[in-house]
Amino acid sequence: MTTSTLTLLNQFEDGKIFETNEEMLYVLQLQGSWFEMGRQYGALAKDHLEAMYQKSFNQKSIMA
Repeated sequence: MTTSTLTLLNQFEDGKIFETNEEMLYVLQLQGSWFEMGRQYGALAKDHLEAMYQKSFNQKSIMA
């Protein structure tokens, strides 16, 4: 197992998202109440989750 280097991509409130050397693998650091962490997660992961969904959907369409 190799370890990835983390690169800070963005911050929202007290949350941070880091990029790794792996394709489509991100690390989130969230802080606060459940509600605050949910807001941070949504704001930080939205674009990356959409890209992952699109990539998965396109691969399934090709395989069908």
